[in-house]
Amino acid sequence: GNYREASDYDTPEGEINKSAYEAPSGDARLGYTFAPGHRVEFIGRYSDVYRERGGGQFGAPGATNPPGSLQREQTDRTLQERFFSFGYRGESLWDGRLTDTEFTFYRRRLYTEVNVVPNTNNPATFVDVTVVGPTVWGGRGDTTLGLADNVSLTVGGDWYLESRPGGLRSVRGGPDSQTAPDSEQLSYGAFGLVAWAPVEALTLEGSVRVDRVRTSLDPTFITDPLTRDLFTEAGDRTNTPVTGSIGAVYDVTNEISLFGNVGTAFRAPSVTEITAVGLGVNPVFRLPNADIDPEKAINYEAGVRIFYPTWSVQVAGFVNDLEDLIDRNAPITFNDTPAVQIQNIGEARVSGVEMQTSWEFAPGFLFRANATYTRGTDLDTGAPLAQIMPWNGLAAVRWSPAGGPFFVEAALDWALDQDRVDVAQERPTEGYAVLNISSALELAELSPHLPNAALRFNIENVFDEAYRLPTTPENIAFPVSPSNPLLQPGRNFLVSLQFRI
Repeated sequence: GNYREASDYDTPEGEINKSAYEAPSGDARLGYTFAPGHRVEFIGRYSDVYRERGGGQFGAPGATNPPGSLQREQTDRTLQERFFSFGYRGESLWDGRLTDTEFTFYRRRLYTEVNVVPNTNNPATFVDVTVVGPTVWGGRGDTTLGLADNVSLTVGGDWYLESRPGGLRSVRGGPDSQTAPDSEQLSYGAFGLVAWAPVEALTLEGSVRVDRVRTSLDPTFITDPLTRDLFTEAGDRTNTPVTGSIGAVYDVTNEISLFGNVGTAFRAPSVTEITAVGLGVNPVFRLPNADIDPEKAINYEAGVRIFYPTWSVQVAGFVNDLEDLIDRNAPITFNDTPAVQIQNIGEARVSGVEMQTSWEFAPGFLFRANATYTRGTDLDTGAPLAQIMPWNGLAAVRWSPAGGPFFVEAALDWALDQDRVDVAQERPTEGYAVLNISSALELAELSPHLPNAALRFNIENVFDEAYRLPTTPENIAFPVSPSNPLLQPGRNFLVSLQFRI
């Protein structure tokens, strides 16, 4: 069980209005091992979250702006999740030829009520939105077969069925009206992975996957004939992509390995992307686009791993070439009026490098660090992709007495200035360096009467820095304020006592 409640949080520039939340949740796991290496399991989870969005996605420009300027409030009054799954896992089947077999079946249902005040200078105008669902049924199964001492084959499949009634909207407390078509998305796929070690130092892997995604819409509720025809003419949409990858790991020595991988990927447009239609919370008409194509990608990755008893380093570079990139808010003109539409906008490239290291430089002392750089570019226009993190990472030093129950760690989260931005959607942001201190005491090491118990004490943002994440959405039509883009919390103290039974 878990319960968390918070009032509006503070920053060095003052309190962020409408940032409170209440989050009760609970989960249960019940398993039975009916034979060695064979286990069935049930998992259930329930949550009912109330949260206020003081800014950020869907809330920009937020609720903490200068008097007289736009104040926008959004509250998710109920974010309910009900989830359960049944699963089986077997470590040895068919006389030991199947080394690892797993089957899972699940159901997940969501329900959300959203209240939006587009401008608190006119609080009588508010919108209530009800999102019923989606309800998702799904499952997965896979097994690994040892074909030879140096060859293994993993095969499997997965599926899901998502049913989503059309959303409801009420303006100024009036009657509900449907805002999107009832929809259903069925996806199922099969995959296979072969791993082969022709020599002891080299492992080769190859995989292939076939998917089929069908999206069905019911636009009969739409009264505007032109808008309804855009959906009716499209009918059911079906995509059948084939993806795969090849990769290799080569052990130069016992401590040094080289790796590389090339793979393809796709992302089918979600139901909410396809069904977005009409006037939403913002007074801009959203034109539906049932002909949106899936995003497709080719991913390249290569790097090196070095592991020694007291230190390690891993460096990887990657390039993702994207095709038919989906823009959720492409500006268009419809009936001589500005509007937006979800569109495929062409090709893009996302590339970068990831690095991480650890070093035990003295008994009980561990240094660890990571750093990531990502660069995204629209290849058709040359413009930067929006909401891409600049250089960022972490550097930490941990002290833990050898064999002792206690540790303390100082960690510096950092990011450089973000000055490569899409000026149509975002502004440059300043870099930051935020110090966090964490510690924990394992009480079970002190007393046998406190099994699986731990006392934790953390200080977040020790120096009370005012900073924003470069990926935080904002509304550039309005001035910078504590909620546009949203400031992160200031100094925060956390004390917790945890028991597990």
